[in-house]
Amino acid sequence: MNKRGFTLIEMAIVVLILGILANIAIPFTQQVKHKADAARVIGDYKAIQAAVLGNFAETQQLPNSSGWGQVPRELASLLPTGFDFTHGDVQYRWRLWRLVHGPSRLSSQQVLMGLQVTTSDRDLMKAIKGLYPGQLAFGTATRVMFIMD
Repeated sequence: MNKRGFTLIEMAIVVLILGILANIAIPFTQQVKHKADAARVIGDYKAIQAAVLGNFAETQQLPNSSGWGQVPRELASLLPTGFDFTHGDVQYRWRLWRLVHGPSRLSSQQVLMGLQVTTSDRDLMKAIKGLYPGQLAFGTATRVMFIMD
């Protein structure tokens, strides 16, 4: 007797093996996605930094602070077309603080500028902090402040 097909036990074993492989692959793909999103955020930071420096070169002024997800009007023409201060769950906010006396170690410094980044995804924020090469003014599990030199 030559029957074609699979028995119920053979099908159950195949489904079990596929389930095990999926449990191995899904966390890996999430990690890869977080690294890709973190690289996008760092790229956006660099684009914003270039726009800020370009604006300063043109006007000798720094853009005023903006709200979460809002592109400062002074930077809109200097950023790539369609540039947004959001990427998925991530939002950016440009910040400029005018310092009265400057930090104690740098008494001549009159401003502190940077980009705040927030996301509800703690693993993504960890990946962003891991890729950022510069100084962090402060950071929590879901928010960070990148200082621009």
